[in-house]
Amino acid sequence: FVFNDGKLRTLSRIFRGNWWVLPILKKAEHYVENIWEYESLLQLGIPSVIAPSFLGNIKDYNNEYVKGNNVYISSSRDREIEYGFGVVEEIADNLPEVNFHLYGAPWVTMHPNVIVHGRVPKEVMNEEIKKMQCGLRLNYTDGFSEVTAKSILWGQYPITRIPTRFVSSFTTEEDLIKKIRNALSHEQLNPARE
Repeated sequence: FVFNDGKLRTLSRIFRGNWWVLPILKKAEHYVENIWEYESLLQLGIPSVIAPSFLGNIKDYNNEYVKGNNVYISSSRDREIEYGFGVVEEIADNLPEVNFHLYGAPWVTMHPNVIVHGRVPKEVMNEEIKKMQCGLRLNYTDGFSEVTAKSILWGQYPITRIPTRFVSSFTTEEDLIKKIRNALSHEQLNPARE
């Protein structure tokens, strides 16, 4: 069990009042990505192991930024709403000039500017997203995401819901729309990395 993006919150809603759940969770082996998740589980008496996401060889993340209108987001299967696919559906009509690329899960869209890639090998996804301009992380609960890390390393413009130091964040859909427009209007967002 990984304490990530509300899984524990969802489980607690399902099993609220069922005293037998916590002993089961305490016996399971839990992996988390950061100290915040570790401490949150520990407060419930659930030990875990910190195992950060592995990005691979850092030399594979050269500044690839080129001006364009492509934004990407990634989700696990059956967690599309939690990861923000629904938010993309809400804002897509307001940004017809932007191509939203959805990775990791199937999704049905009515918008011509929402491109659903589904689950693809990590190498294929990396090859495609490194030439995009903006990585979105729309979760309400998260550690420091791999999408955000890759976006920074590739000289892109990451946008997250959760305030993260040195990363653009938003509070409303209107704010998100403005941040995306601003991000895509820049020629080169990170010239110091050239």
